[in-house]
Amino acid sequence: QEVNMAGGVAGFQLKLLSYDDMFDPAVAVLNTKKLIEDNSVFALIGETGTNTTLEVLPMVEEAKIPFIGPTTGSLKTRDPFARHILNVRSSYVDEAIALFSKFAEEGLQRISLFVCPNKQARNFDDLIEKATTLLANFDFQIHSTAISSGTNVSESVVLFRDMYTSTKVGPQAVVLACNAETLVDT
Repeated sequence: QEVNMAGGVAGFQLKLLSYDDMFDPAVAVLNTKKLIEDNSVFALIGETGTNTTLEVLPMVEEAKIPFIGPTTGSLKTRDPFARHILNVRSSYVDEAIALFSKFAEEGLQRISLFVCPNKQARNFDDLIEKATTLLANFDFQIHSTAISSGTNVSESVVLFRDMYTSTKVGPQAVVLACNAETLVDT
């Protein structure tokens, strides 16, 4: 209100419009189309989740409006650089580097990767490749890798157990790359 009472931002009055996409990419597209075309918004703020963000990204790029704080660590909002996208959280790669740096600091060497993507997940093969490369850069030993379908909690639990007990000496750390629902259920 203070900003609007002082004349707004560059003459624009601020108004927050909020639509629930229910974490569904198709609904996110409909909401974003409504915001851009019907509501003529100046900027979009805070799309939540990688799948919804990546689905609306082409619309945002075409409209060339500021896209502030999409809640994703995906590199697709960072590379190639787009001046209208303002990321406020770190990338998945930056998070992995920080995590692996901590592992190295603690003297951990045997690391396992457990991946359980959701139905809409994209580029998990790229994620595993990047994680494996990062682990090698830190001179870690890949103890084991397991990839679950992410849609069957029982399968995820069995894969995780089998991965953890696959050798006489277990991993010293397990990196989980899972969507929240599967991770909580597992």
